[in-house]
Amino acid sequence: RNCDWSSDVCSSDLLEKQGHSVSVAGNGAEAIAQLQAQPHDLVLMDVQMPDMDGLEATRRIRAAERLTGEHIPIIAMTAQALQGDREKCLESGMDDYLTKPVRARELQDRITQVLARLAAWREQTAAEMDESPPSERPTATPRSESAPPTADAGEPAVEAPRKESEIG
Repeated sequence: RNCDWSSDVCSSDLLEKQGHSVSVAGNGAEAIAQLQAQPHDLVLMDVQMPDMDGLEATRRIRAAERLTGEHIPIIAMTAQALQGDREKCLESGMDDYLTKPVRARELQDRITQVLARLAAWREQTAAEMDESPPSERPTATPRSESAPPTADAGEPAVEAPRKESEIG
């Protein structure tokens, strides 16, 4: 499975040892180009990148998703831990937030949580589609009212059934 990784801080080797395939982007524009060229399961987005930062890249990814109905989980990776930084990341469309330096277990737990929330959202959306007549089916995209829930600050780790992802 594919995921995108746009951070110069965390080690690709660490993620590969956890069973992920990794692709690296040097800035937000490169991350968007990689997502357009090849499907990914998850994006670990560095907030501070040259040329186009992670917040703007995320906004552009979410704008494109509104046209496709797709949703790729995006986890912010940032050295910024000031009050309001987490909210800025979530408001831009990111699904979760981690501050650097990130510990290996914390990173894996967060990836597992985000993928589990997305799977639950997809199941719920599919069930709603099956229960509604075609004329009444929801047209919401993942970032509208029925969007996958973003993380709660104190949310416990959730074990998801899958671990294989490509982290870019």
